[in-house]
Amino acid sequence: MKGSIRELIFDVGCQPQDVLSHWQYLNLSPDGKRATALRRRKLELIDLATGAIKPMVGQFLEATWSPNGKWLAGLEARSPGRTILMDPDTLREKDQLPQSQCQWSPDSRYILQDDDGTLLTIEVATGQRRTIISSKDRVAEVSTAWVSSEIRP
Repeated sequence: MKGSIRELIFDVGCQPQDVLSHWQYLNLSPDGKRATALRRRKLELIDLATGAIKPMVGQFLEATWSPNGKWLAGLEARSPGRTILMDPDTLREKDQLPQSQCQWSPDSRYILQDDDGTLLTIEVATGQRRTIISSKDRVAEVSTAWVSSEIRP
């Protein structure tokens, strides 16, 4: 089956020599209708049907959609940054969690957090953190991904 490509948005402000003018960290909503992306150090919400771009209030490094589409988790740019949970329709802040990887569990109940080599889950409903594994050697860089929503210490 062949797909097709269509231009969604043309932005004259996007210049090859200006890296900050390019979208980065693109994250597609579960229903495929919207996306978030970082550009010029600002997070933007993009309506993929109309091409409308809405800047998100605040300084964020990235944002990810929960698998059920009910939340956006945004990682604040300040240090130490918090994870801000937002309503994806209004972009209003609904809750704050500790800094995280902004990686959702498949059931949208948890977000992963790497704390100096200790991998934890943060329960979205309560903010409760639970250690999954801890490295005595303080791993410098961690790459994480969910395989299942089952959490085993």
